[in-house]
Amino acid sequence: GAVKGPYRGVVGPVDVMWAKLSDDGGIGDSLVRYDVTFKVGWLNALGGYRVYERPGGLFGGPTASDRQTFGIDLMTGISYVWTNTELDLHRNPVLPIPPQERHLQLSDHFVAPLLATRFTNDFTERIRHETLLGLGGFGAGEAPNLTWQATSTLSYRFTDRWLIGLGYRALGMRDGDIHTTIHGPLIG
Repeated sequence: GAVKGPYRGVVGPVDVMWAKLSDDGGIGDSLVRYDVTFKVGWLNALGGYRVYERPGGLFGGPTASDRQTFGIDLMTGISYVWTNTELDLHRNPVLPIPPQERHLQLSDHFVAPLLATRFTNDFTERIRHETLLGLGGFGAGEAPNLTWQATSTLSYRFTDRWLIGLGYRALGMRDGDIHTTIHGPLIG
């Protein structure tokens, strides 16, 4: 979900993403089975300024409406990221050996600075394309050395204030030997 608040060149998008990924199965031909669940929550709060605007949109001409624009926004802000990983291991009983179970859970969270650029283009009064590219983390506090994101959506405007969008989002973290990337389609 996202909320965006433009006012006279000042922009302030806030968006939230939550995902739950899980898998289960066996380890080879052994009697050991696993269940693993990874959850992540990601909140961006940005503020910035529209540094470039072209009336009519990127492909529009002089007859395009006032609502059609192409814009480039430079923004800064913070990301709050929460992760939780749970691993359950189960060993089936073998004659005299009883079943065994283990539960491991690791949770982490951090707040990180974020720098972003957003490109918006109104193809028509109702159809808009938006791409946001961001880098953050920079090893500040408990944050990883690098967080990154890329989001691209195509939206349809129902009213002056409400849009529905379909797109694709990729989020990643890099810190030492740990490299995590989550990507997939989105609707909002």
